Amino acid sequence: MKRIMLYALLVMVMAVSAACGSATPALTAQAPASTVAATQGAAPAAAATQPIAPPSTLVPTKAPPTLAATATNAPMPDSVLKLVDTPWQWLRSTDNSGKETQIPAPEKYTLQFFLADGKVAVKADCNNASGSFTADAHNLTISLGPMTLAACPPGSLSDQYLKELGEVQTYLFEGNDLIVGKSDSGSMRFAKAGSAATPKASVATATAKPRAVATVAPKPATTLTFNVDLVGCRNAPTADKPGGVVLLFRFEPSGAPGPYRYFDMDEGKEVAELYERPAAKGSGVIVSWAVQAADGQRLEKRQDYAASRFADFGCK
Repeated sequence: MKRIMLYALLVMVMAVSAACGSATPALTAQAPASTVAATQGAAPAAAATQPIAPPSTLVPTKAPPTLAATATNAPMPDSVLKLVDTPWQWLRSTDNSGKETQIPAPEKYTLQFFLADGKVAVKADCNNASGSFTADAHNLTISLGPMTLAACPPGSLSDQYLKELGEVQTYLFEGNDLIVGKSDSGSMRFAKAGSAATPKASVATATAKPRAVATVAPKPATTLTFNVDLVGCRNAPTADKPGGVVLLFRFEPSGAPGPYRYFDMDEGKEVAELYERPAAKGSGVIVSWAVQAADGQRLEKRQDYAASRFADFGCK
């Protein structure tokens, strides 16, 4: 009996040991899983400590344009700045023969350039027009657009004014006046609005103290003078002008400080000190010249060159 009980007890012990042995592998099987899980959980936590740039900063973007982009552009010429944003009144026109047309009422014929949008506004007596312009230091073109079509009273210069504006090619300043050269070698002269006063108004303003100060301003220490001499001629025949020649002129200024600027007023352009100009054998030329000194003095004159002089320089 005792043997049976001992055998039974031994069987129970073995059963318990077997049960314990089977549980231990289960626990050891779970341990690696938990360890892996812990390791996998630690990786994101460690990664979370590294700063991650927002996606938008990882995409290269183009910087917006700034005003600095215009720094390489050529500076605006002073002459253009003097031209724009000032109302100009038409004083007179001169054709290529030297004949002048005086404007009796300059305030009826005005011209204004606007730098911001390149537009131009024109008053031509009873009509108004708008358009656009282009300008550099010396060249100027005006393109007129829409305009009113009112019938102005007899004697109006509206049509002539609009026609001449369409022929403008160059410009320059003489004192405060604006002179524009046309394609037909004529020119137009403008004054700032309000400066083309009547004689009576001029006398009245001359007595005012501010004007009196201006009239006693000291004159330049020197007085500009010049001559333009014919110094050469060469034959330049063409099919249209078999007697064509090219004359060479030389400017000779004095009495004022240089550097100087030289102008062919009939052609409406600035020229060099030595300047070639076309002509024809047997026909003399009369040219309107202008010279401007460094101190602002400016002088214009007309000179006559006889055809007989051409032969002295080889044009026979």
